[in-house]
Amino acid sequence: LNVTYKARYPKHHPDQSVSESKEYGYASCTGLSILLVCACRAVGIPARVTGTPSWTCASNGMDLTGDVRKFGLSNAGQNHNWVEVYFDGKWHHLGAAESSEFNQTWFEGQASRAIVGSAEHGIYSISFKKSNQSMEITWSLPDEIKRESIYAVERTQDYTYTNLS
Repeated sequence: LNVTYKARYPKHHPDQSVSESKEYGYASCTGLSILLVCACRAVGIPARVTGTPSWTCASNGMDLTGDVRKFGLSNAGQNHNWVEVYFDGKWHHLGAAESSEFNQTWFEGQASRAIVGSAEHGIYSISFKKSNQSMEITWSLPDEIKRESIYAVERTQDYTYTNLS
């Protein structure tokens, strides 16, 4: 498809469609995740977009929990999205722009420090099914879309140190 990762570029918006990603030649982690989920589903592989509204630590392992709370960094671009695919009876994760094996991504350390039950620092998979949970998104939504309509399933517990496989 000739679409590569780029965090910011002209016309960028995190919820861009697959056709927009193809047109621009770029997509953020969210755009690439949407593209990969669509490709998987097109060939019958169950897949979903998963992510965190805000990491609690940097990729180098430095704990950011205090800074996130002190400075309100949850909306400062520290979110990340990736893909989960279902096979062999369980969900497996991968980065949409990575060539790594399942469940072996660059963000393992950060994901393992997510906070169970936290709307800001948990890990959630977006769902079409109505639920009592919603994934907080860190970009602006059009007025006609309400946060309550973005249903999700919390996945934080499956990314902690004790549960990574």
